[in-house]
Parts: sequence; structure tokens; C-alpha cells
Amino acid sequence: MKIFYAVAKPYRKKLKHMAIVVLTVVLFLIAAIGLIKNLYNENTLRQRVINYFQQKNIEVNFDVLHSQLSWHPAIVLKNVRLHKRIKDVEYTLAAKELSIAFEWRYLLLAKAYRIVIQKGLATITVPFSFPFSERENSLWQQFIKQLDFNYLPHRLLVKDSQLRLITNNQNWHFNRVNLDFINGIPSSSYLNLKAYLIMDKGVLTQFNLEGSIDWTAPILTAKNMALMLWCSYNHVLYQNTIYFDVDADVAQGNIVFSDMKFSGRQWRHQMIYEGNISQLFWRHFRSLHIPKITLNFSQQKSPYQLEGFLGLLQVYCQHRWCVSGTNSYFNVDYKKNDTHLSLNGTSSLKWDLQKKSVLFQEFHFNTREFFQEEQRARWHMQLQGNFLYQWAGQRQWLIKAQGLFDQQNIELSFVHYLDWSFSLVNLNLAALDLRNYLTGDKNNTSKEVNTYDYNRLFMLAPKVFSWLKRQQVDAKISVGRLHCLNSDITDVSGLFIYRPNHMRLVNVAGKLFGGEILSQLEVMGGRNVSYQLQQKLTDIDIASLLLSRINVAYLSGKATAFITAQSMGKNIKTLLANLSGNMQLNVQHGMISGIESKQLLVLKADRQSRKLINKESQATASIPFDRLRIKSRWNNGISDYISLYLDGPQLQISGAGSASLINRLIDYSLLVKTPGMSSNQAMAIRMVGNFFSLEYSLDHKRLLEQFNHAQDKPEALRQVLKQQWNLFRNSL
Repeated sequence: MKIFYAVAKPYRKKLKHMAIVVLTVVLFLIAAIGLIKNLYNENTLRQRVINYFQQKNIEVNFDVLHSQLSWHPAIVLKNVRLHKRIKDVEYTLAAKELSIAFEWRYLLLAKAYRIVIQKGLATITVPFSFPFSERENSLWQQFIKQLDFNYLPHRLLVKDSQLRLITNNQNWHFNRVNLDFINGIPSSSYLNLKAYLIMDKGVLTQFNLEGSIDWTAPILTAKNMALMLWCSYNHVLYQNTIYFDVDADVAQGNIVFSDMKFSGRQWRHQMIYEGNISQLFWRHFRSLHIPKITLNFSQQKSPYQLEGFLGLLQVYCQHRWCVSGTNSYFNVDYKKNDTHLSLNGTSSLKWDLQKKSVLFQEFHFNTREFFQEEQRARWHMQLQGNFLYQWAGQRQWLIKAQGLFDQQNIELSFVHYLDWSFSLVNLNLAALDLRNYLTGDKNNTSKEVNTYDYNRLFMLAPKVFSWLKRQQVDAKISVGRLHCLNSDITDVSGLFIYRPNHMRLVNVAGKLFGGEILSQLEVMGGRNVSYQLQQKLTDIDIASLLLSRINVAYLSGKATAFITAQSMGKNIKTLLANLSGNMQLNVQHGMISGIESKQLLVLKADRQSRKLINKESQATASIPFDRLRIKSRWNNGISDYISLYLDGPQLQISGAGSASLINRLIDYSLLVKTPGMSSNQAMAIRMVGNFFSLEYSLDHKRLLEQFNHAQDKPEALRQVLKQQWNLFRNSL
């Protein structure tokens, strides 16, 4: 014990001083706790809160109040409602919970260190329209002067809240707002804002804004800002990211955005785009100037690829309109398999924000499609005109242009009403060659009928149904010269009417092979496309028509034809197999080539058959006639009724029979006689075979029917044939 006291003796004085210090701290803490308890009792807190907001000219109401003692003591308010008015600007905040934390050194000075708002609903009503008018700009400057940014807390947190911004021309509703604002690190602030913006017509935008801010009122400087946007419009999702810097005089409304870079994606069509804006000048919240905007975009969606770029130069916006310079340009490249479609052009643009429209004024537009294997081009257009897009009121596209299409003059007017998916078209073409725009089976090597060309033509209908889908179109079309199926039709005019899965060509008129043609065509879509045709041909050169269609011309003269037909199918084979209808052909003052009169009569009374038409003698052998009439009735590609009557100086022929379009076979009986010959003396001939290789022989059954009452039928037949031959020999 003595040893202990001996050792502790030198430290007695220090221990005494330490005890005094500890006692002092304890007494100070007791005093501080008492002071804090006094300051933080409910009545004192309530009055301090009221005084805190009154200093800022804010009306406050709340239900429950309690304190939280921590490193930063806080006051927590439940069911709070705040209201403030500065000039004509009105603020209202209703929150489930509002927490205000203080630093100890500012405990008595009523300066907040941290403010936390949870589940709040803020409403701001401003008597302004965007963009500002001159009067509104003056009111804004006065409003900014009333704000005291010195009272901004070190940190402002907003959790799961809402904001409604009400202006004179637009209501903005921000939902699920989460804000983290840190004031001064050490000289700049940090902002992180997440929210959903709900606008009219179901437009939903989610955005996230963050970056560094230096705000010395009214000057604002922001660096390395990043804005991420997710926008849903008409059930299509757009994702965008924008990086930029800002220098702004908030009071004057002069804002400069610089080093703007943006990128994004449209998810439905897998569209990717990126671009930049060197600078954007926004003056007095009214006028906007952008020296240059560039945009690159691409789409990779099998089996096609889309790439392009857009450049807008010298964009000016003033109040409710914007314009760009005439040298604004664009280019689009579309690739699919072995085809490549290129579009490029220049134009000036004018946006009217009041009318909600954009006008491409005096645009120059060029297109061309290339085929790598065939080394040919189509869709070659050089157009100039105006294009208007209006997305408010009577929403529509309107195009009026003229220029060249495949090196031929073209005039086009087009109006599309978006709300009704309805289009009005007026198209005038100097000439059009359809061969480049039809697709079909190139492997078909048939030389008898140009099946390839017909297949290409009939495959147009399914493509039209696929392109237009739910659209409605009324088009008036005129073509000076139309080349189709190895023939030229001139002065073509008609109406094209399209409704979903139903299209009509009405009053299609033109001049063909010296005559006129008038057609009505109705096409119904579905599993198998069906066709209904009504056609009238007047004074047509029948030889030229046959030569263009089947590459032979055994018949000549001026023809008039009436055709009604209906069928269904995807190609010429199935269409012919399903063909039903009626046909009547009248030919005046013509000639059947490749046949001589005596060929039909120089026959022995046996079963010998001979070729009816001889190609080698086609140039010299012929049968002239004054009138030729053919009538036929068809059902599912088969005709059980084909009547023929020919009246000529050498022969008179009548006939009846049947034919099949499916296998191209004909079985036909003819009665042939010379003028002045009685009906009993007419020669009966039967024709059987392929359409293009008919054989003929005596129709013994038909001949014998004329001599049912004769006692010696063979002798009677022999005498008639001998008499007929002598008559023909003398007449030829």
C-alpha cells in the first residue's frame, strides 16, 4: 500500500485536473440536454417551425410534430401543407412527411442542413407560356429577384413524390419523383433527379438527370450533365441518353448548351441513332439558335438493313416556329438481299409549333434502287416540291412534287390523313415500264406462253395487300405510255381504290394496238387472292395482240371483245385452272394465216389427220373472211361451249366444241362450205390437240348423220365429197 501511494504521488495533481475536466463536461452536457429539451419540446418546436417558414413567407400547416436527436438534430412533420406566392407564381406542397435537419452551430439560427420530403405532392402554378413572350420575360426576371438561394440546404432529398407544373398552355405531371441535391462540394453542387413525366395522349417518359452544378444566383453552370430518357409513345419504347454542358443566366433566360451528344434506340423496329449538337443558344426563353445538328441512324432487322444520316444547318426558333437553312441534307440506304435502295436530298424546314406542323420546303429528292446480280436500276426518281407533316387537328401528310421517274416526267400530289389511315393520290406519269417492278419465277422456260411475265403481274396483288395493310387509298392515275406484258398501252387513265384486303381498278381506259380498252378489275385478298374482271376491247389489231401475248399471230383483223371473268390463285397455272366467265370476240375483215382453203377439203375418206396450221406456210397460206364471231363459256378452266361462225368469200365455217385451259387441249367440230353450197353439202371437220399444235380430220360421224336415210351411206358420202372438191377446185 505504501508502495502504491509512493508511485501515485506524482500523478495526484494530474488526476485532480482530469476529474475537474470530466465534471465540467458532464455539467455542460446536462445543461445542453436541458437546453435542447427545452428547445425541442412540442410547443417550442411548433413555434420554431412556424417561425422558420414565416421568415420565408411560407404558410404552413401540419398535424404531428416530433424531434430526432442525432449528429444532425431534426424536426419531423406529419401531413404537412405548405403554400407560398411570389408575384403571380403560386407554390403548394402537401407531404406525408417532411424532415428538417440542422447543424448544431445553426441550431438557433434556423438554417436547415438537410430537408427530406417523403410522398409529397407539389403544385406550381405559373402565369407563363412557353416560349416566353416579352411581357412574360419581364415577369420572370422580377420573379428570380425575389428568390433567396442563400437558404438552400446542404442537402435536399425528395422521395417517391409528385410534381404538377401548371402553365398557361401546358400541364406537366411528374410522378415518382426522387431527388438528391447536395449543395457545395466544396464549390459546386451535385444533382440526381429521377422521375416519370406523364403528358397528353398517353405519352409516358421516364428520365434520370445527374451532374455537377455551380449555382451563384442568377448564374448557373453545369458540367458533365447526363440525361437518360425512356419514352413510350403509341406502345413503342424509345431509349435516349444526352450528355451536355450548360452556361446560363437564369434571370435573363439566356442559356447556352454545348458539347451535346445524344444516342438512343427505338425498340420495336430495332432502330439505333446517335448525333451531336455543337451549341444550342436559348435567348430570353423565346428564341433558339442551333448552328448544326447531325444525326446518324441504322436498323438491323433481318432480312434488311437501313442506314442513314441527317444534317440540319442554321436552325432558328422564334416563339412558336422554327426554320432551318436550305442546305439541310439527308441520306438513307436500304439493303435487302441483293437489292440496294439509296435516297438522298436537300431541303429547308419550317416547324410551326402553334399549328403543330413541319414543312419541308423546296426539297430536292433523289432515289435509286440497284440489283447487284442484274446490274439494273429502278425506283429512279428526281423530285422537287413541298412536304407538310401536321400532327394536330386534321393530322396529315401532304406532298406535292414534280420531276422525273425512270427518266420520265412525273407529277404527284399526295394527302394522307393519319386519324383515318386514308390517302388521296393524284399521279401523272409520262411513261412507265412495269417490267422492272414485277417479280416471278425466272426459271420458267416455257416458250408457248410467256408464263414468267404473267406470274410477275399476278404477284403484285399480294405485295400491295402486304404494303398497305389497314390503309385506305383513293388514287387517280394517268400514264402517257404503259409497257406491260410486251405491249404498249397509251393514254392510260383510271381510278385505284383500296380498302383493307379489297382493291379495285375502276374505269381503266387506254389505247391499245390501234383500238381502245376499258377495264374494271376487283381483287379480294385472303388465303387465295381472287379476281373479277370486266373488259371491253374495241377496234383492236388482233394480230398484234396475239403476237404480244402468245408470240404467234394466226389471226388478223379489227377485233371487238367483251370479257367477264373471275378466278383465284397465286400464279397463272392456278388462275387458269379456276377461271370462270364468258367471252365474245368479233373480228371484221380479217384473215386466218397458215391455212389454205383447199387444205380443209383435200382429205381422203379415211382417218388420216393432218396439221391444221403450218408455220412454214404461214406467210403465204391464208383464209380471208368478212366476219368472225367466237363465243365461249368457262367454268373452272373448262369450256363446254365454244361457238364459232366465219363468213368469207371462199369459205363459211361454223363450229362448236370444248376446251381445257388446264392441259391446253381442244376438241372441236367444224362445218365448212363454200358460198352457195347447201348445208347438206357442208364438210364436217374435227380438230383435236394442243392449242398450238392442232390436228384435223374428217368428222365421219358428223358426215354420216347427214345421210341417215340414204340406202348406201358410203356411196352417198363419196359423191358429196367428189362434188365438194370439184366446186373448190373450180373456185380456187
